[in-house]
Amino acid sequence: MKVRILGRWFVAATILALCASPALVSAQDGDEVHPVAGVWSHSLDTDQGPFTGDLTIEIEGEALSGTITFVDFGSSESLDEVTFEDGELSFSFGTEFGTAEVALTLEDDEFSGSLDLPGADAYGLYMSAKRKGGSEQ
Repeated sequence: MKVRILGRWFVAATILALCASPALVSAQDGDEVHPVAGVWSHSLDTDQGPFTGDLTIEIEGEALSGTITFVDFGSSESLDEVTFEDGELSFSFGTEFGTAEVALTLEDDEFSGSLDLPGADAYGLYMSAKRKGGSEQ
């Protein structure tokens, strides 16, 4: 009787642990959790003050995609040409001034880098992002 009860508790605890941790489920399937996947709170420093919002990076197979939002403008743009290699995330997105190019370096679960927007004659604007949620929580 004790073995049957302990067995049920073990199964229940295992199921609860797997449901509570998506990262464990992915690891069991042989997939590693991607270091940039998730939602990041970003800040872009400009001469008009900081613009903030969310940067969401998603994994679709081996491809990266995502969106960037700006609270100040109430806008959301899809990311293009998203890559992550050797600790550097790069992507572009459309704006009313043309294409913005972003290069960010990941260190200690935080991004820092720059945004260039040639159509607005804006180069090297400092951009940073901290994890807000996602796969590395």
